[in-house]
Amino acid sequence: MVIDMCLRVCLGVYRYLYINSRAWPSGYKISEPLEPPPIAENISIHVLDLQTMTESGPVFHSHKAKTSNDECFFIFLDVSDFYVAR
Repeated sequence: MVIDMCLRVCLGVYRYLYINSRAWPSGYKISEPLEPPPIAENISIHVLDLQTMTESGPVFHSHKAKTSNDECFFIFLDVSDFYVAR
C-alpha cells in the first residue's frame, strides 16, 4: 500500500521518485473487495529512477506503523540532496 510519494530534482530534472509503502503479505489473494488486506507494520522507502524506470539503491526501513489496515493514513515525505525526511 503506497502511503506517500515525493519527487527529487537531479540536475534540474525530476528523476527520482521516493515512495513510502506498507507491504501486503506475499501472494495474498483478495477474496472480499470491501475488506482491506492485512498490511505490514514496517514502513519502507523505495527509490525509483524515472529515467531508467528501475528501482534505484537500497530500500530504506524506518519505523513501524501502529494503525490497522482499515485506518491507514499518509506519512508525508520530503527529500533533498542529502536527506530523506518524514
